[in-house]
Amino acid sequence: MIDADNKLSQVAATYNLNEEKLLTQWRLFRRTCDRQPDVSLLATYLMVPCEHEALRAAYQVLLTLPVTSAGVERAFSKLSLIKSKLRTTMGQERLESLMLFTTEKDILKALSTEHLVAQFAASADRRLDLG
Repeated sequence: MIDADNKLSQVAATYNLNEEKLLTQWRLFRRTCDRQPDVSLLATYLMVPCEHEALRAAYQVLLTLPVTSAGVERAFSKLSLIKSKLRTTMGQERLESLMLFTTEKDILKALSTEHLVAQFAASADRRLDLG
């Protein structure tokens, strides 16, 4: 339990959370929740009452942190392929879109090709109207 308190204190300090509230809410939640050993982090987060704002914030941080840095490293290696010397004039919005398409292929596959073409055409029309 002391190790958990230390870990929570580190989380609070790192992510600018109220340490006292976090520790109090965590202890209260542990006493009142139905302990199930094989419950996922997301399922546990969903069981935390809305009133426990500090504990919910800590769970949100934990749920958004990557487990490894492999995804980040993969994204940076893709960046060098997308933003080559020939495309140095590319705008930030287009670069972000291409990075998203390259790193999140499952999201891209779920999108409708017709919808993407329509959006691209609309953005081209807006640029022509401005120029």
